[in-house]
Amino acid sequence: MQGRGYLLNYSQLENIDNAIFLFQQAITEDSSYALAHAGLGEAYWRKYGFTHNVKWVDSAIVSCDQALKLNDLLAPVHITLGIIYRGTGKYQEAVKEFRAALEIDPVNSDAFRELAGAYADQGKFEEVEKTYSRAIELKPNYWANYYELGLFYYQGGEFELANEQFLRVVKLSPLNFKAYRNLCGIYLAMERYAEAREMCKQSIAIQPNYGAYSNLGTLYFINQDFQNAARMLEEALKFNDQYYLIWGNLAFCYDQLPAEQHKATDTFKKAIKMAAEELKVNPNDPIVNSDLASYYSNIRMEEKALQYLNRALELASENVEVMFIAAETYCVLGKTQHSLKYIEMALERGYSPQKIKRSPALTPLHGDSEFQKLLQVKQ
Repeated sequence: MQGRGYLLNYSQLENIDNAIFLFQQAITEDSSYALAHAGLGEAYWRKYGFTHNVKWVDSAIVSCDQALKLNDLLAPVHITLGIIYRGTGKYQEAVKEFRAALEIDPVNSDAFRELAGAYADQGKFEEVEKTYSRAIELKPNYWANYYELGLFYYQGGEFELANEQFLRVVKLSPLNFKAYRNLCGIYLAMERYAEAREMCKQSIAIQPNYGAYSNLGTLYFINQDFQNAARMLEEALKFNDQYYLIWGNLAFCYDQLPAEQHKATDTFKKAIKMAAEELKVNPNDPIVNSDLASYYSNIRMEEKALQYLNRALELASENVEVMFIAAETYCVLGKTQHSLKYIEMALERGYSPQKIKRSPALTPLHGDSEFQKLLQVKQ
């Protein structure tokens, strides 16, 4: 099926759009074609993941439900349903669907890869690596297996291991601009700033994209060049103005620029509104919950900030990015000891001391002896 061929390389929006067109065409010719409905559901979901436009979520669910009604004995139907369950925070149901797919097709690499991701979502870390390994064993030349494993390592603060996986991705898929963008993010975390910049440039050279410009904004922000950080984020918005994270990061930049500080509160509110929409799709996303906590703390809405932060920590207490955001949020709220606790935890798991030291949100801690001691140990 040609549509499925395009969907194998879902790192390119053009491929996703081509898959949608071909699956729709197949359904027009045969409305009872279950695999086409399943493929269309996955393509819609991948488009949501690419654009962060929530309108694609309902389309994905409708197509997947139709596929299931037509034929529930096909592995791809269960895999697509599992992918949507994962993306909407229904992790137990996702595991059930991936296992159902494997009962039908015990050597399905996609089912093993997605099952590994669902185990990670559930915090069943002892199952994750061996399940990814099985996916890779079955399909050793498929980029997505290494890509997802790399994301798992990155979220756990295993940056060297994440780097290894994404280097494999670009070897297998040289035009995968998202992989170069993610390498930029990894090198930022490892304080390899020149390499981070180079990876972003390579990503943009392949295809100008919001993620690479956003990461360049982060690079400038870490180096406290807030003017250029804001310009990069504004450039990112030209490619995607639907992603809350770009607006949130831009608000942080505006907050540091006297001439643009007046824009900060409204920009935080815009980020909050968009993040809340994403949270409707997946209420169990720890990063969205922690980002909302951060934004609310910056507009001095403490109760809301703590509500979302507690939820994020409940969902992903071992995620280093959640730890860092918790440290920033507690500091903004004036809760120094809580902030120091999460700084220590993040540092123990390999988080960048320089990123912590240069965070404007953590500036009030610079005179704190415990803060200084924590950073000295990790220098």
